[in-house]
Amino acid sequence: MRSFKRWNRVGLCFFSFFLLYCALFPFSDWSLPKSSPWDRILFGWQNKIFTFDVIQNLLMYLPLGFFLVYSSTYKCRYWSLLWASLLGFGLSLSSEYLQAYLPLRVPSGLDILLNTASALIGGSLAALTYQTSFRAYHAFV
Repeated sequence: MRSFKRWNRVGLCFFSFFLLYCALFPFSDWSLPKSSPWDRILFGWQNKIFTFDVIQNLLMYLPLGFFLVYSSTYKCRYWSLLWASLLGFGLSLSSEYLQAYLPLRVPSGLDILLNTASALIGGSLAALTYQTSFRAYHAFV
């Protein structure tokens, strides 16, 4: 059990760094925004909604929620799902806030909502398959 959770935590760390890397690329031309970062997150994105961006944000945080539930120490699945949602929200909020300092990026409140929902969906999929995959892992090892 410990080995199973340890590998999921390693995957969680690597995937979190990967998400931050993708959210903050390119790493050049950082500057102070002309308005508040919160204004850019809340109001500066409404005319820049693309279908690809919506699909990407829905798919990108699925593995994060999956890894969070699998590496959770909570016995109750509902606490694990809450934890996955909160961490997905926190990571998404911090990356969108930092994107406000990158002129080439568009921070979006919609991205925060979609990423949080994606982490919740990924966590729900993990909660549904947890017992089956845990037994399969121990049968393999």
